[in-house]
Amino acid sequence: LKIVGDEQRARFEAIGESSFFQLLKYYLSKPMKQEFKFTTKKAMILCEELKDHESSLMKRIYGPLLKMHKPIEGQGYSVTLRKSGKRLLKYNSETLENLISENTDAGRVVIDASITRFNRLTGTGRLILEEDSESVSFEPSFPWKSFPKDQKKKLSKNLDDNNESDDFSKVKMEASVIRNYLGEIKRYSIHRVILDE
Repeated sequence: LKIVGDEQRARFEAIGESSFFQLLKYYLSKPMKQEFKFTTKKAMILCEELKDHESSLMKRIYGPLLKMHKPIEGQGYSVTLRKSGKRLLKYNSETLENLISENTDAGRVVIDASITRFNRLTGTGRLILEEDSESVSFEPSFPWKSFPKDQKKKLSKNLDDNNESDDFSKVKMEASVIRNYLGEIKRYSIHRVILDE
């Protein structure tokens, strides 16, 4: 491990090598979906202090975690992370499955959303719930060619309206929420567009 920068080195020394590797192991073991037991009190306290940042940290390491799983996905190997010859973690097909798994919330929700991107041929696109929120993808919950024409038009019109105006207009939809392994919304599966009642 090479730590660059005076501030970073000072922080590492304050944390201590043992606690640092405990924290590293904690975050990298998330795909195992097993309860993690800290062996140092300092690491446990630091983990509690970092709780508010855990979601953004996990988002940042999600891509690298997937890359570490490439040999598993492609050739069926397992990947072992070691420190000084001692095994820290082992990734396998089970951890890969946990990483790429999706869960659909029970029941449906009604969302009020603005369409920011839309493919008229597939019915897929992106939407936002609030003007300053991150966009989320959506897809039809059944074959797009079977989607009612008036509902297709409503989605298309909402995108056009939002492209022509500074004020975002919204469309109401009934959807299922699909989440990634972190529990964050990955996409919405649209069952119907609610027309003016």
